[in-house]
Amino acid sequence: MNAYRPVFYVLIADATCVIVILFIINFLPIPSLVPCTYPLAQNIIISLCVSLAVHFLVINRIWQSNSKLIGLIYALFLLLILWLGSYTFSPLGFSTGRIPVLRGFSVTRSGRPAISITSGDIVTIAANSVTEITPIILTGSTTCFWASNNGGALDDPGSCDVAYLSPQRADFDVLKVLVRPGCHMPFSHGEIRVSIQP
Repeated sequence: MNAYRPVFYVLIADATCVIVILFIINFLPIPSLVPCTYPLAQNIIISLCVSLAVHFLVINRIWQSNSKLIGLIYALFLLLILWLGSYTFSPLGFSTGRIPVLRGFSVTRSGRPAISITSGDIVTIAANSVTEITPIILTGSTTCFWASNNGGALDDPGSCDVAYLSPQRADFDVLKVLVRPGCHMPFSHGEIRVSIQP
């Protein structure tokens, strides 16, 4: 039983290290380093790699352990997280559309802080005011196509981030967006219902 104590202590220390590093990484603006991978999965992969380095530089010197066993455990976790977080191969449903690409929208109206809304929500804006709209998208590699039902003006209908000017003679509009993601993920549709106040 005593022979397994060092391995147990090492695993607890490594797990603690992974959790601490993951907590720190979540507050850092880390760009996408592993393509076509869910951001949380990427952060866990980075945490595991940093923790593995800490293991061999620090933890393994405190408690001598079976390096092959620890390396195998890390390798299995890395492969599991990479598989589950992959947009293309994950069984969680990224590539089938079960987990939608379009999560909602960030809307910034003139003189107001940004708000987050879901597709189909109604937003009230003042007539002749410019509203900034940014889709909240699962993956960064996307193309968007916008359209206004009542002739509202969009600064760049082929961009994901748009500035919207409401139509002149209407009290209601519907903005529609088609999101075309990369990584073999299905297209996603969304809309914002706009109530225009004079």
